[in-house]
Amino acid sequence: MSSNQSIMKLVIFFTLIACSLLVISYSILVNFYFEKGLMLSVQHRLELEAAAYAEAYAKDKEAKYPEAANFTTIEKYADLPAEIRQEIAPSEFGAGDFYLVIPDKEKMSRLSFVLSFQRSDGKILYFVYSLGHADKFEPISSVEHGILYYTIAAGILSFLAIILVAVYMIRRIGKLVMRLTDWAFHLDKDNVDDPVGDFEYTELNRLAELFQKNMRRLLQGVQREQRFLRNASHELRTPVAVMQTNMDWLCRLGAGQDERYKRPLDGMRKAVNNMKELMSTFLWVGRKDAGELPRQIISVNTVLSAIIEDNSYLLANKDVQLETAMEPGRIIASESLVRIVWSNIIRNAFQHTYEGEVRVDFSKGVLSVRNDLVPNISDGGSDSFGLGLMLIQDLTDCLGWKFDVEETESSYSVVLDMSMAMVE
Repeated sequence: MSSNQSIMKLVIFFTLIACSLLVISYSILVNFYFEKGLMLSVQHRLELEAAAYAEAYAKDKEAKYPEAANFTTIEKYADLPAEIRQEIAPSEFGAGDFYLVIPDKEKMSRLSFVLSFQRSDGKILYFVYSLGHADKFEPISSVEHGILYYTIAAGILSFLAIILVAVYMIRRIGKLVMRLTDWAFHLDKDNVDDPVGDFEYTELNRLAELFQKNMRRLLQGVQREQRFLRNASHELRTPVAVMQTNMDWLCRLGAGQDERYKRPLDGMRKAVNNMKELMSTFLWVGRKDAGELPRQIISVNTVLSAIIEDNSYLLANKDVQLETAMEPGRIIASESLVRIVWSNIIRNAFQHTYEGEVRVDFSKGVLSVRNDLVPNISDGGSDSFGLGLMLIQDLTDCLGWKFDVEETESSYSVVLDMSMAMVE
């Protein structure tokens, strides 16, 4: 199953998510620590005021209560602002307790900090520190708004900078990956031993070396296969020639006329002909210049009819009906290769059909051969078709033709598209 996902888009997406989470988390943390810092600073100031007043009271019982613009000292609980008394009951106040009271939590228009202090004579005093919009000076307010705008602008610029750096890095790596892909795509037997170029990153260089090693192993396998095909073709020639000579000799001695020997000789002749065709296929597949042979104009009907006639003995004594429908046509190709390809296709169809129908069609440059299969009769199934048709696949690749096989429970079809080789 193909996938259209892009690594670049995926990395950019996750970068956006990571940056967004970073900005959100830092915003939450900054707000949290700002509130905690404000409370600690106010609590520390009130504790310092309480300590200073305790020292002054120890020297002078008439010492004045500490007062400031937004700071006051209250003697009685009843004198506390109403919003504080609504939030904190008298019983909740103990010596040294510190509270933050927010009357309007939605607007946050005013904050009240309360520290309870027990004087040396046992009396509880309340130090109240208030913050609100009325306590702000205009210059401070303008600076505060300016800092807010600068913070937002700096956050947006930082976010964009991170995205731009991520895009730059991805594009840079993407170009190197495309260069590696192009190099690997053009890697073949002619340049596989050339030095690997520098792709700047260790991982990409290792990947390039892996491609080169795999290509070398593949080429070594292909070379072993070609040597095997050439050697097998040559080694089989001698025993096949001896069998052919002996059969001809037996026929001259009259064995072919004797009913006792006629059937065995026919079987041997079929086997020898099959071996000859297979050896020819081996030999041509093993050749490196199979696709560069001289080409001729070939009459499809003439050559195909001759091949059908030559292999018709494979249908002898079988309940098989042969149907042909061939339009006139000519192709330009190597006749030797064409005969090998067509002969293998026709022979496979005839040899593995025991009853039913074999249909050979040629129309508009497409050769279609379909034969019926008998489920109860097994001669190797797909394996029997496999070797010849696998070799034919290599030859059709050399010729630039399209070769397709379709197998069902009841039939076996081969389609050979030669339309690119058709001539008028």
